[in-house]
Amino acid sequence: MKLVLPSTEYEKSFRQALKELKKQPSLNETERGLLSRFESAENFAEFVKKLRGQAKGKYLPNGFVPSTTYWLVDGKKFIGRVSIRHRLNTHLCRIGGHIGYVIRPSERKKGYGTVILKLALAK
Repeated sequence: MKLVLPSTEYEKSFRQALKELKKQPSLNETERGLLSRFESAENFAEFVKKLRGQAKGKYLPNGFVPSTTYWLVDGKKFIGRVSIRHRLNTHLCRIGGHIGYVIRPSERKKGYGTVILKLALAK
């Protein structure tokens, strides 16, 4: 299990995770944002390009700050994603903080939140 930069290599598993998210009765702000950014992309390669570009301040949605996104994977399986924000804005000072993460619904309650946070802190 490791953190990797977003890659088209994990497209199939990532799409499966998004299907799981969509079935949830309610989504938090982080989950809604992930779905929105994915659904607004023309294709998966563009989605990955934009995620990676956000670390350099490119392709940022209005009100967002630069952040580096990593995906927690186990082999070819996408487990979750973590964003490490390079700085905070007023909203993030109150609500989000420097790190935000999502674990796919089928992998919750297995300790992956602790794993992804520990690996993110090392970054």
